[in-house]
Amino acid sequence: MAFRRFLLSAVVVLAASATWAGAAQARANGACVVKITRFGWEPSTVHGGDRTKLVLGVRNCTDRPLDITVTEFGKQIPPCPVLDPIGSSATLQPAGRYRPPPLRMIAPACTGVEVMVVRLADSHGRVLAHRTATLQITTPELSRFES
Repeated sequence: MAFRRFLLSAVVVLAASATWAGAAQARANGACVVKITRFGWEPSTVHGGDRTKLVLGVRNCTDRPLDITVTEFGKQIPPCPVLDPIGSSATLQPAGRYRPPPLRMIAPACTGVEVMVVRLADSHGRVLAHRTATLQITTPELSRFES
């Protein structure tokens, strides 16, 4: 009985080690684990008060299911306000794609940029991929309203 437990424990440890080593090997060799295929504002230049949306597309480059945490957050670049962090999780199927509903926003009344960052992390919190998207916000010209 004790030998069986030992044998079962050894098998579990070896299997887990192989899985972790495979993921670490893939990152160390520069191989794709998760790829951000799209991350950007549509449209990418707006006037304060205009509508825009932030679109994200992700691909699982592996042949196994992958649990990820998606965190999107703004960077403070005055004079525009920073967007609060938004988090979600998803399970990507082997070689599967993930495209959550876009973040829809009305651009703030400022002249500057709104920078968003997306980070994809595995179930252990290791960052697998990240990218930034920049929204250009301009103040409408007065002549636009005078006509």
